[in-house]
Amino acid sequence: MRDLISWKIFSVIASKCRVFAPLYRQVTVTTLRWAMAGDMTQAGRADREMAYADVKAAWNQYLAKDNKKRGVVLIGHSQGAGLLKRLIVEEIEGKPVASRLVSAMLLGSNVLVPQGQTVGGDFKSTPLCTSAFQTGCVISYVTFRWEAPPPPAARFGRTDKPGMQVACTNPAALTGGISPLKAILTAQPTVASDPDANIAWTTAGQVDTRFVAVPGLLTGSCVNDENGSRLAVVTYADPADPRLDKIPGDLAIGGNVQTDWGLHRVDVHVAMGDLQKATITHVFEMRSVLSPAQAEVFDAAAWAPVDVPRPTYTMKAKAEREPVEPAATVDEVDTRPLAARYENTPVEDLPFDGMALDEDYEELPQVYRAG
Repeated sequence: MRDLISWKIFSVIASKCRVFAPLYRQVTVTTLRWAMAGDMTQAGRADREMAYADVKAAWNQYLAKDNKKRGVVLIGHSQGAGLLKRLIVEEIEGKPVASRLVSAMLLGSNVLVPQGQTVGGDFKSTPLCTSAFQTGCVISYVTFRWEAPPPPAARFGRTDKPGMQVACTNPAALTGGISPLKAILTAQPTVASDPDANIAWTTAGQVDTRFVAVPGLLTGSCVNDENGSRLAVVTYADPADPRLDKIPGDLAIGGNVQTDWGLHRVDVHVAMGDLQKATITHVFEMRSVLSPAQAEVFDAAAWAPVDVPRPTYTMKAKAEREPVEPAATVDEVDTRPLAARYENTPVEDLPFDGMALDEDYEELPQVYRAG
């Protein structure tokens, strides 16, 4: 399961970077369900300090063994984003390592800033990103459907702290405004109980790829009003075309949609192509201002993506795939599942180098382009 979750969230973004994914003891789904059911006696037993201790230890191990003074992009969702927020406050801000922060993507978790400001609140000196060419900044948002804003008791998008608002930076338009979103959604459910397990992406054929792209279907903009602050997603549904008219992503319990969660399940996926692009831009922007000596360190042991074939499926027909030479023979590759390959490997030695993918989501070999 841990490999599946990492794959769902990071496999596309990781195509241009070397990824280190710490395994930490997070609050379990069972505990979250207790909390949603109002059973705080059970939910209160969660050891959040243990989770943070795991992440902090992994960060220190990474700095000591693997970083070698290179730039870092921090990416976390939900609980992971909350832990990274604390890590930035306690271990990065005001310290020399802050100069290595390319950007931080804290998604699906409330990051507070003063009303109308980009710095302050949760962070003393780390600002929100307002440009694709800015470094040392934070991309953060929580996602809700345009027609379903955060309700009064929403877990995300609202705060009761006077003078504060929940941060929202649109990864598709960091300078502000509304913009099409490069959504890359997972085609298959994570678990059998997924409420969208039987979703029909299109009437034009069966989807058998890992991801689904829906170009032109979604736009997003940051909205801050009496209902809170969030990335509001508009679906441009067309009943006349073969694509689905409503994307999945709602959290449902017993068939009832939990409106206070918004589109929490797809916070990353609704803008995954944009987040990947932002990662690449931020990395190259940081490198451009380095001295030759610093650039040499930055480029040390650089990980280069390999060529991959073009996508096989479009919505209209199955395309011919040009033959490519395999990178290695079967005998040279360990084909066992990740869990089996690394079962006895210490956490600090896990590679997690991601998948080799082209830059734009139209070129991803595991994506069904619906439209």
